Amino acid sequence: MERKMIKQTELIKSALNELGCEEAPPGLEDITDSPAYINNPCEPGDGSQSTLSHKRILDHHRIMNVLRKPFRRKSAPSSPIAPPRTKGRRDSATKSEGADPVSLSTNKPLVDEEWFHGVLPREEVVRLLTQDGDFLVRETTRNDECQTVLSVCWGGHKHFIVQTTAEGHFRFEGPAFPSIRELILYQYNSGLAVTGRSGAILHKPIPRERWELNNDDVVLLDKIGRGNFGDVYKAQLKSTSQEVAVKTCRVTLPDEHKKKFLQEGRILKQYDHPNIVKLIGICVQKQPIMIVMELVPGKSRM
Repeated sequence: MERKMIKQTELIKSALNELGCEEAPPGLEDITDSPAYINNPCEPGDGSQSTLSHKRILDHHRIMNVLRKPFRRKSAPSSPIAPPRTKGRRDSATKSEGADPVSLSTNKPLVDEEWFHGVLPREEVVRLLTQDGDFLVRETTRNDECQTVLSVCWGGHKHFIVQTTAEGHFRFEGPAFPSIRELILYQYNSGLAVTGRSGAILHKPIPRERWELNNDDVVLLDKIGRGNFGDVYKAQLKSTSQEVAVKTCRVTLPDEHKKKFLQEGRILKQYDHPNIVKLIGICVQKQPIMIVMELVPGKSRM
């Protein structure tokens, strides 16, 4: 009987060494703590039956000691904290044409981040995202509801709508965060896929181009006309006090008309000629979209 108990003990030890689970399954009750054991401990020499009972209790006690030993941890902790981004990733994301590096570690509001492109249309987004891992954040309107979208180049162009939880936090498939900016930083720093189905990983934030202006950088002064898409204003740039002409696009226009409006801006952007009105920039940070051009006295030459 004693040899059988010892063999069972060794088998349990071997199995537990291979198990390595985080928590031991509930085992047998430890009879050494029971009143029956405390009040009637078996002493050696009381007879063969008592000696046998004593050995059984000791063997059981050895088994319980094995079960009480700490178990090895094999599974990773389920913490939402993003692991540090390794140096091998594309951290040195920079603007094209020798512009300043893009930072994802500041405390700016989302609208001030260089990788936030406001209401930039999808057609322009596709043009900007050229390499797998390129990404930017923008806004769109669906069913009169403003939505924030993460656009990523990953085997094509994928667009992920930021989800809002009941608590007002923001998430994709992973943990939720108090702000969209924190959510994007988590996705970028963790190197985890935005969704399991897409597998899209954020490598390089794409900054606004030089022609993408902030709506707040332009002060509208006087209405000087009306175009096919909206009103035309005499305005002033805050940064330089330069007087400019601004064409606005009515928010209520269909998407097709807004695309044509932006197409006009793209055409102007391609030319630098003394007989063609010079494009200064396009305001796409919020509605209404505005095309900012040089102010030409009299009639426009375009």
